[in-house]
Amino acid sequence: MLDLIIIFFLGRSFYQLAQEHDKNPWPYAILAGVIYYATAFCTGIGLALVSGVESIDSTFFTIMAVLLALIFALLMCALTYRLLENRWKKAPKPPLGGNILDDEMI
Repeated sequence: MLDLIIIFFLGRSFYQLAQEHDKNPWPYAILAGVIYYATAFCTGIGLALVSGVESIDSTFFTIMAVLLALIFALLMCALTYRLLENRWKKAPKPPLGGNILDDEMI
């Protein structure tokens, strides 16, 4: 249930960012969910490999694995958000009416 709430707010923030910069918002909202789940999955795989090497208490390890996966996934989403925001701020915006061939004559 917590994942759905997190995905909703992440998707909404990416959606609003894309709208502010005149991009198609739905792919970026979906990208937020994909980044979140992919990072959580990779973190879980990495922690599962570590737990196979060392003998760790299973209950404590499970709680720590979930928390670490949540933290890393949120950090990766925040990093992607900042990267997109900075890239789109630096991109020059096309002038209004720039698609007219003889606009200098008007």
